[in-house]
Amino acid sequence: TTLAGGSTFTVEFEQNLNHYYTDNPGRLALDLAENSDPKESDFTLLVAPLPDFNNMNEISRVNFSVAVPIPDIDCPACVLRARYISNNPLENDRGMVFYQCADVAIKPSGGEHSDAAPAAPEAAEA
Repeated sequence: TTLAGGSTFTVEFEQNLNHYYTDNPGRLALDLAENSDPKESDFTLLVAPLPDFNNMNEISRVNFSVAVPIPDIDCPACVLRARYISNNPLENDRGMVFYQCADVAIKPSGGEHSDAAPAAPEAAEA
């Protein structure tokens, strides 16, 4: 998927199971890394994290749609990531983080990707 730099894009993702813990609620976050093989330190938060919520102990999937600002950068190989940080210390998988990722390209508002072929020179008039 190619995204337009400087635009707003709606990211849709799913929380498969809620691990809400009243004393230390988790959060859902959307991040971007500007390379195709990122380390954790390469990711930048795109919007303020969404707070986890108590869905009354229902074991159900919850879908989210979040509008995020796309940075106006040239990035032919970025990673867009959704994370659920559960913070629930009572589960066997305490402190688990659940990920959903997508490979995306970002085209800057002013032109082509840097890996685009250069334009052919115009013919000179005689």
